[in-house]
Amino acid sequence: MESSDAEMRYKEAQFKKRYYLKMEVMCFYSQHDPPQCANPFGEHQLPYTNLDALTIDHIDDDGAERRAEEGHGYRFYCWLKKHHYPGGYQVLCWNCQWIKRNQGLRANLPNLQL
Repeated sequence: MESSDAEMRYKEAQFKKRYYLKMEVMCFYSQHDPPQCANPFGEHQLPYTNLDALTIDHIDDDGAERRAEEGHGYRFYCWLKKHHYPGGYQVLCWNCQWIKRNQGLRANLPNLQL
């Protein structure tokens, strides 16, 4: 079934709304325009700026506990803006998010031998 012009315009408007809010949030937390990964593990020789792969990271690793209140994705970006961009967040790419997660898991397994 083909979408009508009105449906396409609506979808485009929604995409733009979400894109610009994500850009605003990412620029705020990265302190760069275009936004970039904080690169805490030295993974990138050049700034990593692909918005599709940038995420907001809970610096204190309490995202799972806070997600019920804050939401995720677009709802999370709305929450951050509504609450005047509180501290405790940074911009990471998915690769750095994964490294951070795995380092945290290994830190909690002191007898792990690889």
